Amino acid sequence: MDYHPDGNVGTGSIIVTLDGQAVTLNLDPGHKQIGAHFNRFGIITTHIDGSGQTVYFDDLTYTIGLAPPTLTIAKTAPAEAFLEWPTNYTGFMVESALSLEAGSLWRPFTNVVTANGAVYGVSVSTTNTTRFFRLRKP
Repeated sequence: MDYHPDGNVGTGSIIVTLDGQAVTLNLDPGHKQIGAHFNRFGIITTHIDGSGQTVYFDDLTYTIGLAPPTLTIAKTAPAEAFLEWPTNYTGFMVESALSLEAGSLWRPFTNVVTANGAVYGVSVSTTNTTRFFRLRKP
């Protein structure tokens, strides 16, 4: 087995050779960008007659460590802004607070969140008092 971090046009690939036959596994483009790495490996082989499987493990695994999502904001109208974050961060909710001081109360932001392609988004009125926003995974 050979790991090629620059294979598959820079996204990474693994070449496994068994009994002289090589198979290439191309890694997903986003995995390397979010810090994926290998430290264990396993193979499952199903028996031809269907009587079971043989499992082989080596000292190699593939794990992905996600950095926290980035919440962006853009003004979309004179009295409106739009918050966005990537859709590969599922399960996060927007919270708002009136201050960033210690002990500030963060509350769920109840406006409807939409998904549009690779981003989640939510509209925010800018006519109210100053508010701060964050993403939190409950």
